[in-house]
Amino acid sequence: MIIDPRKALLGSGVALMALGLAGSALAQQRTFNIPAQDAMTAISQFGLQARVQITAPTDQLRGVRTRDLRGDMDVRRALTMLLRGTGLEVASRDGGVIVLRPARTSKSSKAGHGVGIVAGAVLDPVIGDYLRNAIIKIDGRQVATSGDRGEFRINSVPAGAVRLSVEFTGYMPRTVMVGVRAGLTTRQDIELRSSLPAKSAQEVTGVDEVVVLGAREGDARAIMEQRASMNIVNTLSADSFGEIGDGNPAEFLKYMPGVDFDVVADDIPRNISLRGLQSKYTRVVINGRALAGGTDANTSTTSPTSRQYSFEQLALTAIDSISVSKTTSADMDANAPAGTIDIRTRKAFDRKGRSITVQLGGSTHTGLWDGRRTGWQEGGYGGKRFLPTEQITYADVFLDGRLGVTAGLSDSTTLIEQEQTTAGRNYLPTAASPDPYAVTSIAGAFYVREYNRKSALLGLDFKATDHLILSLMASYNRGDIDSSTTRPTFTTLARGRGVVGHGDAALDFTTNAAETANTLALSNIYNYKVGTTRTVAPGFEWSREKIKADGYLFYSNSGSGYRENKKGYLYSLMNSVVARGNFSAVRSRLLDQDWKIRQISGPDWSDPVSYELGAVGDSTRPQVQSNVGSTVETDMAGGALNVLVDGKIGDLKVSWKIGGKFTRGDYDYADMSEALQWIYNGPLSNAEF
Repeated sequence: MIIDPRKALLGSGVALMALGLAGSALAQQRTFNIPAQDAMTAISQFGLQARVQITAPTDQLRGVRTRDLRGDMDVRRALTMLLRGTGLEVASRDGGVIVLRPARTSKSSKAGHGVGIVAGAVLDPVIGDYLRNAIIKIDGRQVATSGDRGEFRINSVPAGAVRLSVEFTGYMPRTVMVGVRAGLTTRQDIELRSSLPAKSAQEVTGVDEVVVLGAREGDARAIMEQRASMNIVNTLSADSFGEIGDGNPAEFLKYMPGVDFDVVADDIPRNISLRGLQSKYTRVVINGRALAGGTDANTSTTSPTSRQYSFEQLALTAIDSISVSKTTSADMDANAPAGTIDIRTRKAFDRKGRSITVQLGGSTHTGLWDGRRTGWQEGGYGGKRFLPTEQITYADVFLDGRLGVTAGLSDSTTLIEQEQTTAGRNYLPTAASPDPYAVTSIAGAFYVREYNRKSALLGLDFKATDHLILSLMASYNRGDIDSSTTRPTFTTLARGRGVVGHGDAALDFTTNAAETANTLALSNIYNYKVGTTRTVAPGFEWSREKIKADGYLFYSNSGSGYRENKKGYLYSLMNSVVARGNFSAVRSRLLDQDWKIRQISGPDWSDPVSYELGAVGDSTRPQVQSNVGSTVETDMAGGALNVLVDGKIGDLKVSWKIGGKFTRGDYDYADMSEALQWIYNGPLSNAEF
């Protein structure tokens, strides 16, 4: 009689995995077909195919996997092969029942007395990435977490057979038996596979290999990063936030909890703030290194000497994750009470083997497809329909795995347009205009802005010894902002002159301006701002059994300035360009700005001859400003040393962290705007000009 294993009895922590014919059958020849899988299922299948009764403790089987077992052989040999590397052994065969148990650790074993070292790395073999912050256990007790490159090193492990377990969110746990030899280092690498159920061979056809890395794996790494941190941290993996056209990291940060951001008309986040404090109290670092980057010469939005970071220059190249720390530890700047944003770049040691990634894309805009000449400059883009985005990253290891090289380049261009209408209003009735609400002006703004971001990254990591790693990180970022804003403003003079007939001065009216009154004013401003950041940071990491130290030096230079003349344009005409005439204006309702404006009288507004230049000060001659004139440059240099010591207070495991840092920052700001204003005194008349 054969009993269905699905109805096996479970009790007292022992599972009856399969029942077969009683009696000794270990010498019988059987045919086995048991694929590599969890030990719980494999032992059950073994009992059925060997036709023996076999039991094992269920609590010892979690995370244990068996090897593939196929072919014709006797039951004894098959059982030995099945249990190899699982940490299980046969306890007894009495009464025709095979009882399994964990292999015993004996100080008198061949490994000898004393302690040894277990070292290795944790790897996802499907995508080739090493897993950082995996939980490492010896005989069920957590003893370590994997570090960079997925590496772990456990000292003072008792000699003999020990059970090594590794856990990682989103992956199947893995347990193996490791034979530790006194005074020696035992190498044991661990491969973890996704906990998602795998497709059977019958369900996969036509493709040799497909590797898909999605948000699930990225989220798992982010969760483990947060679990391992000593601070209150929110971590977002690069795999989670995917791709974005202009590569601005602030686009991802703005969706994280507790993060706020500042924007202008184009809705592009420039300055990030945390926990409700001003952005100058938030620090932005790369791999823990401070940056001079983010300086902004735009005095209308920030002080050029402010410490706040502008994301206008930064682009995504080989970024691994972004962490937002809302508490401060010894290795963080004390001058960031709001928190710290740490952008971690990829390293060659993060994955196994060579990696080359090329991304090509493009962005478009409705303005590139219509019949008008659209763009930030006169003539627009011509026949262009797409603006390019390119990125390439490279990573590899050399010198027998001791030297890692990472490099990346990116270039992206995007176009943003905005149209805005604002109605000026007055709530004080007059004799000429008794209505309680009168529109006094209708101002339009046609805003066009082109962004271009370039970045380059080089990372070198050299494993000098098993305990010491030397590193060098160098980066370059450049952000170009090319923008133009045209503003027509219609003045109604409603409160002084009233409106024609019984018109509604808030919704539907015709102006009643004098023939000499200017009712239309035009202006245009052109900006071309360039920002660059260069950073070089050598560093080291050193670790022993209970102590870890890391340190670095850094130099960072960042500059921002306006260069309109480089494009052959002026910043602005300081005179207002004005014209006379009356017009009618209609909109659908008070809450809408869908104005329809039609000229009723006066010189034709479509004819340039109808316009005049307004006065600037005491002069009516043309006046221009060739450049915005503000520039800012920041130099920062310094270094840091951090030490982490693990210890215990009674049975409580504690970690002590201490650090020291020095930084020097130099700010150089200039505003030459008044020196760049010019009055035209040439032979042309104002109209000709």
